[in-house]
Amino acid sequence: MGVLVPALIATGVLVAVTALMAALGKQQIGKQIGKQIGKQIGKQIGKQIGKASPPTPEQTMTSVKADVAEIKEKAQR
Repeated sequence: MGVLVPALIATGVLVAVTALMAALGKQQIGKQIGKQIGKQIGKQIGKQIGKASPPTPEQTMTSVKADVAEIKEKAQR
């Protein structure tokens, strides 16, 4: 138990640092592309990178339901 609390604190700190680095890296990628390609194209690509995200839970649930239905269908054959 004595090691658990410091381990959880260290994990929380690492998660926070990782999230901060990811956010800053995303900004830097957009800026670098903007400098190399040109302001207008760079802004568009930077916005696209900024909008990139994992699927929303609704999309994931729909996908999982479709997968389960397909597996059930194949299992009945």
